[in-house]
Amino acid sequence: MKRTGLWLALAVLTAVPGTLWAQHEDPPPGPPPGPEETAPPESEEIIGTLRRDEPEVFEHLQQVRRARPDAFRNKLREMRPMLRDPEFRKTMIGNFKLEMRLRKLTEGYREAKDEKEKARIKGELGAALEEQFDAKLSAQEMRLKKMEQEIGELRKRIERRRKDKKKLVEDRLGIVTGAEEGWDW
Repeated sequence: MKRTGLWLALAVLTAVPGTLWAQHEDPPPGPPPGPEETAPPESEEIIGTLRRDEPEVFEHLQQVRRARPDAFRNKLREMRPMLRDPEFRKTMIGNFKLEMRLRKLTEGYREAKDEKEKARIKGELGAALEEQFDAKLSAQEMRLKKMEQEIGELRKRIERRRKDKKKLVEDRLGIVTGAEEGWDW
């Protein structure tokens, strides 16, 4: 049994360098990938969710997709976490709608000829910017809360590993030297 583990370890050690080398090959010749090919893998799921739940946001994103593909891909990357977290999805969609409203107000302000109209729009812009500030601050606080949870979990894992150091090192030594076989997956 121990010899089988040793031979298996040797086989893995000789196969791995070739595998690693194969991963660093030059890209195939030809044109660079198009905009759709470099979009995040979750992009279709994000787009489908927006099409179904937020048609206004979906339509705006489609306009961005046609006019500025790079900005579209960046926006999709920003939206990835919304697939896993409903609270983040709600915040993200709210922020996106607020950005759209701010763009419309800014455009309206630039096009307004009457000073009274400009003053009214300027007041709306100020209120919308305050709302955007609060929303971004809230999103940052949410992100911080999640990070603190992850840090807490990592601290627990580190403490467990610190307590089990001797056993973990002995187990690993047994696997590396062939004295133990390790886990069968």
